[in-house]
Amino acid sequence: MNNIVELKQLENIAVPVPQGINDLESMRSEIKGYTDVLLHRQPMPINIGINTLYEVAVAYFSRAKEIEMGIKEMENKQLITKTSTLFKFRTGELSAFLDIAKEQTRLGSRRITVASMILQEKEV
Repeated sequence: MNNIVELKQLENIAVPVPQGINDLESMRSEIKGYTDVLLHRQPMPINIGINTLYEVAVAYFSRAKEIEMGIKEMENKQLITKTSTLFKFRTGELSAFLDIAKEQTRLGSRRITVASMILQEKEV
C-alpha cells in the first residue's frame, strides 16, 4: 500500500518554469540559471530524492525546446533572420544548453536505474 502512495506523489511533481518567449537577456539569464542548477552550482528547485536530477533536467530541457520552438516560429514567419541575435542565441547558447540538459537527463535516468538495481540485489 505504501508503494501506491509513493507512486501517486510522483504524479504531482512540478518543476517551476516560465512560459513563452521573453526578451533575449531574460532568456539568457534563464538558461544560465538552469545551467548552474544542472551543474550543481545552485540548489535544485525541488527535492524528491533519486528522481530529482531526472525531473529537473527534463523540465529544463522541455522549457528550452519551448523557447527554441518559439524562435523557429518567428524565423518561419520571417520576423527574424539568420543575422539576428535571437537566431544566434538559438543556434549557439540555447543549442549548447539543450545538449547539457539532454546529458543530465540521461545521467538522472542512469542514477534511477542503478538505484533500482541496488534495491533488487538487496531483495535477493
